[in-house]
Amino acid sequence: MQGSWWKEEKDLIDEQKAVVNLPQDGKYIVLGPPGSGKTNLLLLRLKWLAVAGKKNVLFLTVGRSLSEFIKTGIGPKKIIEPEQVKTYRKWAYEIAADYRPDLLKDIPEHYEDSRKYFSNHLADITQQLPNGFYDAIVIDEVQDLEGPELAVLGRLSPRIMVAGDTRQSIYAGNGVEAAKAAGYAERLLQFHYRIGRAICHVADTIYPPDPGQPTLLKRCQYDEKLPSTAESVKCSDLAEQCLKLTENVRLQLKSFPGETVGVLLPTFKHGVLDAVRSSFDAAEFRDFVEYHGEDGRDFPDGKRVFVVTCHSAKGMEFRAVNIVAAERMYKGPLGRRTLQFTAVTRAKTSLRVYFTGKLPAAMATAFAAEVIPDIGAVF
Repeated sequence: MQGSWWKEEKDLIDEQKAVVNLPQDGKYIVLGPPGSGKTNLLLLRLKWLAVAGKKNVLFLTVGRSLSEFIKTGIGPKKIIEPEQVKTYRKWAYEIAADYRPDLLKDIPEHYEDSRKYFSNHLADITQQLPNGFYDAIVIDEVQDLEGPELAVLGRLSPRIMVAGDTRQSIYAGNGVEAAKAAGYAERLLQFHYRIGRAICHVADTIYPPDPGQPTLLKRCQYDEKLPSTAESVKCSDLAEQCLKLTENVRLQLKSFPGETVGVLLPTFKHGVLDAVRSSFDAAEFRDFVEYHGEDGRDFPDGKRVFVVTCHSAKGMEFRAVNIVAAERMYKGPLGRRTLQFTAVTRAKTSLRVYFTGKLPAAMATAFAAEVIPDIGAVF
């Protein structure tokens, strides 16, 4: 995943350099569209502070796959350590274990319930800890944190930077609003460089920006020398989806040598993951495939195809993205437009969406050819 990380100062534009070089002390929120470099900037900011002597730092995410992805950007110098990057839940568990081990006996099984449980108790714990408990804290995808969770962290360091985008809110969080209300100084990233124009069109149609705000397409600085493509593929059933998926991944691996391919599933349940795995296990590229699940969410060297849920893909990027079983993104938590927006914007150059039956309405419009039909077409 090394191609995802900036390696030289010349890789940054002025608005990005300005974020890294903000005064050390202070609390900042960085807002920007997908592909604007928010995650990169948070990592650089933390490294910059560590070089300045602030070694006791913490990088928090909501999702585990994103935390593992960020670790791939630490680099050989190891200015910060992989152990300093973790999910909010893991951090909360560790703090409770250190200061209130009795709390570990009654952790609710449900994820959202456990978040509230930790947040309620951590408020009391952190009141007893010094403001300089950490030299610095950065938090990615802050829109998915709740206000009380952010407040807990806000007590622990005089140097905090968070980043987010409300169009990518896939959980019931209000972290962006909470940071603004707490007086975090805002920094806005205007442009993005990762997402091709064809993919921008799909994303903007699925989830348009707020009134008065520019679209992804208007903010796009992607170099179309490598032309971007976006298409939907209707199939008779899941088996045909997997057949066409395998054919396309084979082509993508050849078309984009050395690049990574994302295979995003709305859910690993209902036989979706089993069908994809069965198809890939029979393919010649099977040894290049990594599956992100409960057993692990690493990004090993040599792997080029990553199979993840749409939720877990948050914050990642791939040269090509394939979304399978998109008909399941129709209602409930999987039907959130923000989740659809987040999923399609993981793609840099190539996006293909496979479905059986019907696509969610906004996604169907995004891929539909614009025509002016005869009135008879509606009868």
